[in-house]
Amino acid sequence: MSRARPHRWDMHRELVPWIASGTAVLVAVFADQSFTTVSAMQAAHAAAGSNGASFEEYLRYQSPVG
Repeated sequence: MSRARPHRWDMHRELVPWIASGTAVLVAVFADQSFTTVSAMQAAHAAAGSNGASFEEYLRYQSPVG
């Protein structure tokens, strides 16, 4: 006896709750951040922060002064 192949909607029916819950979590986490704030913080980080590549991370710790 062979099983019938599940209909495409059956797979979507299982994915929709996962996608909805993931979207709800992202909205809750990033609700207080506007795009203006994010772009301003990225500019500030590039101007004053460490914006080196991850493979250059060891250079930060070679100097005792930083």
